[in-house]
Amino acid sequence: MEVGSDRDYGIAIEWAGNPAIHAALAVVGSPVAQAATPAASAVAFKAHVIAQLVAIQPNCRVPTLSSVGLSNSVFHHLTTSEYMAAQNMFLPVNNPWGANLILGGRSVGKWYMVNDTGRGRNEALQAVFTPFNGE
Repeated sequence: MEVGSDRDYGIAIEWAGNPAIHAALAVVGSPVAQAATPAASAVAFKAHVIAQLVAIQPNCRVPTLSSVGLSNSVFHHLTTSEYMAAQNMFLPVNNPWGANLILGGRSVGKWYMVNDTGRGRNEALQAVFTPFNGE
């Protein structure tokens, strides 16, 4: 993550297990259709989220430690407005899926806002909102 620039924000997602994501996609209003298996549902939903984040900031994906691919759960180089846009993509007004997830106690994982705290340090704060209700 860049430090001391206007692109200090990042996102770290702790994905729920495949069965939890699969169950969440069965809830009315889901933006992604539930697939035939939990594994396929998780792949489809993660691809949806990643596509949304890349649409906001094309260079947000973090290379994996092995430098072979890109992370599916860590994103960086976001400005404040890009971070807010990323979070807001899940907060539409009157979102029936989000409301139904809360009623059913469902979540797709945990979302952390990562930001620069100075001197080359970052902090991660959990942001709780549907569908990332932290279950």
